[in-house]
Amino acid sequence: MKAPFDLTKISDKPGCYIYKDITDTIIYVGKAKNLKKRVSSYFSKNYLDLKTAQLVENIKSVETIITKNEVEALLLESNLIRQHKPRYNIDLKYGMRYAWIVLTNEEYPRLITARSRNLDGEYFGPFVSGNLRRVLLDVLRKKFYIRTCRVLPKKPCLRYHIGVCKAPCVKKQTQKEYEENVEQVRTYLRGKNKELIKDLQKQMKEAAAKTNFELAKIHKEQIDSLEYLQNQMLVENSRLEEQDVINYKKYTSQKDNKDYVEVIVFGFRRGVLSQKQTFTIADEENALEEFIKRFYEVEKPPSEIIIPHEIEDNSLEKYLEEISGHKVSLTIPQRGMKKELLELVDKNIDEEISYAESLAFEIKDNLNLEKPVRTIECFDISHLGGTNTVASMVHFKDGKPVKSKYRKFKIQTVEGIDDFRSMNEVITRRYSRLKKEKREYPDLILIDGGSQQVAFAKKALDAIGVNIPMVGLAKKFEEIYFPDKKDPIRFDKNSNMMKVFINARDETHRFGVTFQRSLRSKELKK
Repeated sequence: MKAPFDLTKISDKPGCYIYKDITDTIIYVGKAKNLKKRVSSYFSKNYLDLKTAQLVENIKSVETIITKNEVEALLLESNLIRQHKPRYNIDLKYGMRYAWIVLTNEEYPRLITARSRNLDGEYFGPFVSGNLRRVLLDVLRKKFYIRTCRVLPKKPCLRYHIGVCKAPCVKKQTQKEYEENVEQVRTYLRGKNKELIKDLQKQMKEAAAKTNFELAKIHKEQIDSLEYLQNQMLVENSRLEEQDVINYKKYTSQKDNKDYVEVIVFGFRRGVLSQKQTFTIADEENALEEFIKRFYEVEKPPSEIIIPHEIEDNSLEKYLEEISGHKVSLTIPQRGMKKELLELVDKNIDEEISYAESLAFEIKDNLNLEKPVRTIECFDISHLGGTNTVASMVHFKDGKPVKSKYRKFKIQTVEGIDDFRSMNEVITRRYSRLKKEKREYPDLILIDGGSQQVAFAKKALDAIGVNIPMVGLAKKFEEIYFPDKKDPIRFDKNSNMMKVFINARDETHRFGVTFQRSLRSKELKK
């Protein structure tokens, strides 16, 4: 295929290349040791996988950015992908179960939670336990008088009056005093717990000796709180036993006859398996390398990453060290315990693929559909006495929630209590947008409700000319309702299909109620 631009004008230096479509929208970002060689390869290959072939068809122009070396190119590529979210780059959106505590780079720094590493500040974590993270934030904010306001107020807020902030906003606390508190927080979060507690004990004794018993009491409370948290802290101070084991397998889906890559990551922390994460991505060249880059943009790289084979990009280790701030080794074991761990992950991959495929066909056969079901979008309506009516949507893939694809809607065209018309509105809005943007539809729509809810939802789909299989799940008897059948059908509640449906329905309800309550809370604060 002939390139739509002059390949001879592209540099042979390392850097990033940015492909754009006819509307000048960025559709792909990549990095290369040799830009000219890499860009030319897209237009000289006799065989391209389906995804790459579609990418090449849409390329209308290219922009290149030269860098000093490969590591710099990797960092730039990562930032560009995060900024522009090109449609053809690997997408690793998933429900993050971990989060960091961030000490912001502001005049008066705050302590906040972040689920991605794109904020301006110092990161600590990630924390496996959300509850511990919240307790830790609360203790550190209160005991060291760390402000919580996003914008400095012009007068002291409630936190000042209840004694958990010293109002640096109006200079009731000097910047130097505030910075001293921040440094104590930083010391603790960096893992120097004993040093901080020892220092506070010294300050407590000095205050008591000067009969400043109020200050001594404050230090005593700080010490008690920090000692309580010390044994529960999940910030990883020692990386000697930190390992991620990554393995993958390519397979052809029976659903759409497309090639995919199933990736599983086992995370070991302090010698204990602490997490297992599963991803399904489109098959492409250098799939393992691309996955590792995307994965560790949102996860903290451990000191060792065990992988099944060598990768072409020799700069990847340096890139991981650059973003993590510590040494990272990519290990390819040939024997021993590490090799056995890779084999264990491989067995888990087979189980994941088997479950996903069998579930997809179980739903297809039970509901008498034309094709297997891997993606489900489930809808529910929530309100409080007819006010603050909202709709919630959750997205499930292969029986598991994909929280990055959850959506919530404020109902705009319906007044009072009318779940049926509210359902009609949200279905219209959701799938009109997908149709307009030519985005992929789910394999199945699941409605929280019975025959009437399903009827109104189906009417909405028909009105916009969209054809997606749809069923409803009624709570009382867990019965399945079809748009074209009068009577519902009961399936075994213990079947994989029903477990997924019930889980999706309950998750949609939870998500909607949480959103509805947040709106109600905001109104009450006005």
